[in-house]
Amino acid sequence: MDLLLVNEVFDSSSTFFLTQKQLLINCISKIYLSLTFPHLNTDLQSEQPDHLNFIIMKWFVNLGFPFKNKVAVQNLEQDTADLEKGKELYLSSQFSEALSYLDNALNSGFNSTVYELRAKCFQQLNYHYKAIDDFDKVIEDNPLEFSYYYSRAVSKNAVSDITGQIEDLQNCIYYYKKNKNIESRILQNLETDLITAGNYIESVKNTITSVPNNSYLEIKNLINECLLQIKRIRLRTRRFKTQRFKSIS
Repeated sequence: MDLLLVNEVFDSSSTFFLTQKQLLINCISKIYLSLTFPHLNTDLQSEQPDHLNFIIMKWFVNLGFPFKNKVAVQNLEQDTADLEKGKELYLSSQFSEALSYLDNALNSGFNSTVYELRAKCFQQLNYHYKAIDDFDKVIEDNPLEFSYYYSRAVSKNAVSDITGQIEDLQNCIYYYKKNKNIESRILQNLETDLITAGNYIESVKNTITSVPNNSYLEIKNLINECLLQIKRIRLRTRRFKTQRFKSIS
């Protein structure tokens, strides 16, 4: 009989159950010792029940360790295989099929890479609210990566959360400017998105429900501040490149 099962059955504050549990453990201890050490005196076995019980309990518990470790390794291997298959399907534009493998890859717990890839699949399938939820988890795990904010901004724009989009673009700019290698392409994309959002705000500024939680002027000021930051990053990058060229020359 499995001692863990015995513990579960008799785990009670009742004196009766505790007594029955102890008697059963003692009985198992004696049977085990009589089979394993037949030369051992029976009286000696009964003289140290606590010590014998400890040995038996430890022996039973340790029986489960190799099995648990084997299962954990198998689960990890399966999750890795599911992630790789999910990547393969995503790159093949089979987004719905990729989702089932990515869902399975999360069985063992949190994995930022899986959540990021699943969010991208959701975006491609226009499940933007689900994409936002997954990007929330990814950003919480690594709030310093600028690209996550940009990706989430795309979905927020898709669900007409203009304020959320601008705030994510602002965070994207803040963390991107800390990079040593600034790409003009990324700055151009950020600038285009901000200008597009600004034009949209202008077109709906008289419709209060189109810009919830923030006034027209607040959003416009935030957009203008982001555009100014991009301009400063460009100037700083050009200055750095000029100084580097002079030092090489």
